[in-house]
Amino acid sequence: MFLDPWTILKRSSIAQSQQEAAAHAFIHKHTSVPVPTLFDSWTDPSDHVGYLRLSVVPGVPLEIAWPTMTPESRARTAIELRAYIAEIRALKQEPSPVGWIGSVG
Repeated sequence: MFLDPWTILKRSSIAQSQQEAAAHAFIHKHTSVPVPTLFDSWTDPSDHVGYLRLSVVPGVPLEIAWPTMTPESRARTAIELRAYIAEIRALKQEPSPVGWIGSVG
């Protein structure tokens, strides 16, 4: 849900929101991968919901931009994405209070 043109509010399960907040912080701290700014996170135990308040990343989604990109722009984008994925794959996790950061299945 957009709170304003620059901020979104994500609502999910408490466990999912805690893991996503931890993942944002970890990726931001240990890589050059651009991630939205996490302004705040909180939980509402009464209805088992977690919230994240994040910055909106400006730009056009890749699935929309890709068809209009030149072959050179596509190649540069693919190289940049490959480098980001390599950075993430090279990470070693530190112990986390919310458990392992990631997903299975």
